[in-house]
Amino acid sequence: MEAHQIVPDILDKAPLESARVLYPNGLEMNHGNELTPTQVSQQPDVTWNAEPNSIYTILFTDPDASSREDPCFREILHWLVVNVHGKDLSSGTTIMPYIGSGPPQGSGLHRYVLMIFKQTGQLPTEQLQNEYPPTARKCFNTRNFISKYGLGDPIAGNFYQAQFDEFVRERRGARLGPAMVSNQVVPDVIDQAPQLTIEVKYDSGKFMNLGAELTPTQVKNQPEMVAWRSEPSCYYTLCLTDPDAPSRADPKFGEFLHWLVVNIPGADLSSGEVLAEYVGSGPPSGTGLHRYVILLYKQPGKIQVDQPKIKCTTMNGRRCFSIKKFAEKFQLGHPIAANFYQAQYDDYVPTVHEQLSRDDQ
Repeated sequence: MEAHQIVPDILDKAPLESARVLYPNGLEMNHGNELTPTQVSQQPDVTWNAEPNSIYTILFTDPDASSREDPCFREILHWLVVNVHGKDLSSGTTIMPYIGSGPPQGSGLHRYVLMIFKQTGQLPTEQLQNEYPPTARKCFNTRNFISKYGLGDPIAGNFYQAQFDEFVRERRGARLGPAMVSNQVVPDVIDQAPQLTIEVKYDSGKFMNLGAELTPTQVKNQPEMVAWRSEPSCYYTLCLTDPDAPSRADPKFGEFLHWLVVNIPGADLSSGEVLAEYVGSGPPSGTGLHRYVILLYKQPGKIQVDQPKIKCTTMNGRRCFSIKKFAEKFQLGHPIAANFYQAQYDDYVPTVHEQLSRDDQ
């Protein structure tokens, strides 16, 4: 744990004993070995040198969210069980149900750390359930939890590492629809949500994550990675649009087109035909959060679009865009993948506005 910086990133002291963590597929957690999200999708069996008359807490977290380079959501709480009597895990109360690894594409290896603590007495389950509802996985703090509930150092532990695989895209896709509906992307922008996500990473190290807030500064440059599940022989259209121009309360210029690329062969975005160059977020001061929605369409074939390229230095052709109408015109159907973030004004926005007015002066 010291070699992998778990000590000191989330613990002051490594446990002296190893916990055995066995997954239903027969694979084991083994002090930093690499496993895939597919392999760890199911809850494991956990055993350790337990005293029959003692009570234990099982804690499992990811300190590397959204990446080890930028752990802005450190830690993600993947599993929490308290008041476990002896080695009988089923006797404990589950505060946070087990969820497997879900590292974003392009975020590298994440560490997933399982810790076992010996309790000095029963922990207050109702209080814990109120403190950690199912939606409260982000920004958990192991040290604070240990201190608050008097757990001391862990008596046993183990960990593995994992990076993105296709299971993550499917799992995130299951959350995409509800996120788009709750944020009214459906029906404001599209009629139905796709089942798969587009993975988007910016050179600021930030990821687009199902409506999470980013700043205009963080998204000022074209993403360094845009990835999706593709078929090499097919062509795709990619669009980034803001339905909330100039504000969500008064979207009279919505949608505002931020990026449009057609005839993308397979996953090779760089070989696509750029119809509108990328422009970052520029929500005016006082207009609140804007939604920025990236959508992927599978084309019926190569399409011919007779319009001049929209440069990143003009607003001409960007205001009052409609991705629905564009998709209808070129028979694109419904989007097959998507993602979105939200952003509000910061000090970089005047630079975006100046950039967009260069060709209009």
